[in-house]
Amino acid sequence: MKVAEWIEQYKEKSDKRFPTFKKAFELLQERAGNNIVETGCLRMIDDWGAGMSTFLFGEYAEKFGAKVWTVDIEPKNMDVCRAVTSKYAPFISYHVNDSLRFLREFKAIIDLLYLDSMDYPIDGNEAVELQSQNHQLSEIQLALPHVSPGGLILLDDNDFPGGGKTRLTKIYLKSEGWNELLSGQQSLWSKT
Repeated sequence: MKVAEWIEQYKEKSDKRFPTFKKAFELLQERAGNNIVETGCLRMIDDWGAGMSTFLFGEYAEKFGAKVWTVDIEPKNMDVCRAVTSKYAPFISYHVNDSLRFLREFKAIIDLLYLDSMDYPIDGNEAVELQSQNHQLSEIQLALPHVSPGGLILLDDNDFPGGGKTRLTKIYLKSEGWNELLSGQQSLWSKT
């Protein structure tokens, strides 16, 4: 089965995230990548408005032979995530931890890195915006040495006011020679 056939069923549910999820999964399959790392797990049942990323990663892993690591600092979020993705549990490694600590200790190669931890405020609170942006920047700096040469980086909360969660990360990725492939609700990056 091709990724394009599988992912099409989620077009309406994924809404603004669909183009970037689809492209990321297609490239992951094309490049024979099989290690997916996600910071910030899904945390509500059937919450497609927030992306349902862990569910999609788990289903992809089952269908196409991949492995997922997901990390979230809140135990209750991980409890919900485990319940929603229980069908894919053999393909998912669940971690309750600070994402920075997790990434600092992570040793495997990453073929798709998805950064979506720490909520980004939409109320214009600049101090909290900057905290969220700095957190994602720290995540990318810790994870980048583990990203495979053909690896992909997918950043959520990209098109929010104030540059979204991704503002500082995008500047950093450009300085490291990465290219933005798609930009919308999410931002998709590749070096090749």
